[in-house]
Amino acid sequence: MKLWVPVVSFKQIDLSSKKHTRGAKTKSAFIFRRSRLFVPAAAVLVVALLIGLVWRNLSSPNHGQIAVLSAETTPDTKLPEFTTLTTGFYSFNYSQRYNQIPTDIAPAGILDQKILAYKLGGQPGQSKIEAIIKAAPYGGITLDSTYDYYLKHGAQYKMSNRLYGGEIVDIAKSKKGQPPETIALWLHNGFLLTVKLTTADVQQKIDGELNDVLSSVQWRE
Repeated sequence: MKLWVPVVSFKQIDLSSKKHTRGAKTKSAFIFRRSRLFVPAAAVLVVALLIGLVWRNLSSPNHGQIAVLSAETTPDTKLPEFTTLTTGFYSFNYSQRYNQIPTDIAPAGILDQKILAYKLGGQPGQSKIEAIIKAAPYGGITLDSTYDYYLKHGAQYKMSNRLYGGEIVDIAKSKKGQPPETIALWLHNGFLLTVKLTTADVQQKIDGELNDVLSSVQWRE
């Protein structure tokens, strides 16, 4: 008599690999869904960047130009314009609204004399620049009669000095209540240059004009 015994075989299954497989599939699906969400957002960002670049190119100056921020101006705003006075001793720049006035023969002791003037608009009088050069006195500027005059009239003039071209220039300025007048006395290599600005316009900034003149002086050696 034959006896049949059932045989049961067991198959080993790696559950961890299936778990990882399911996890990978789940992760891939999640990444796919996220990528589907990010694609429209990235497209919007790219479009925004392109619009920004186009706007920047349209609103900025062309290549090779420099953007300059300046104060607001009006159609009536004019930049100062200058011309140059040149003599055998020096040259300097002055506002072109002045015209050179013919002068007579210079007095004794004066090597060169130049007068520039312009008539004031809307009121009588004129503004004037007078430049005189002569030999400096032996012993220094304190022995010059022009310097001595302003020094002795301290009630009408205030004395000071400033540095121009590496040299000390003495300045005499009329005090308040006196006719506007400012004078520079510049001692240079045996010569004395006197530049005097006078005006009938009390609002005119002659101190600034004198500074412009002195800052531009070039000596002819």
